[in-house]
Amino acid sequence: MLTSDNGPWSVFGPHGGTAAPLRGEKSTNWEGGFRVPGIFRWPGKIKPAVVDGIAANLDLYATFAALAGGTVPSDKPGFLSKDLSGALLRGEPSPRTQWLFGAGAYRSGRYKIVRIAQSPTDPIARRDKPAVRHDPPLLFDLQADLSERNNLAAENPEIVAQLLEEMRKLIPTP
Repeated sequence: MLTSDNGPWSVFGPHGGTAAPLRGEKSTNWEGGFRVPGIFRWPGKIKPAVVDGIAANLDLYATFAALAGGTVPSDKPGFLSKDLSGALLRGEPSPRTQWLFGAGAYRSGRYKIVRIAQSPTDPIARRDKPAVRHDPPLLFDLQADLSERNNLAAENPEIVAQLLEEMRKLIPTP
């Protein structure tokens, strides 16, 4: 299994890599900041394929536990790891359909809203660039617009409202 933690860092120029055609980079909540490849190889078990679905590094825990015949906690509040073995072994869709990018952005299925667009951190100056707040949030259809360039919020207020409600349920309130 091979993957990465986050996208590239443009502050390092050509040595930092690129997420093209995705928008953003490490320390942003654009797809280029979070979306990285995950490569699994298990001869005789995993057939070569491309799986298009949401997954997270934290899903490795439940996946490896299931593949080893173990179990994961079912009584732990906030336990978020999902078993991806069905997607890897049987070509099933990913069990993960949502992702919360902190309080700034949220994805549900094909749609993503961005309330606060995080700017890249400058690791050399050790300083964050200011985030940009969007009210109403930006809305993107990631199936049609992988580069997150076409804001659909004005034409789809019902989708924005639905995603905001889903997001509120995931963010703990004091």
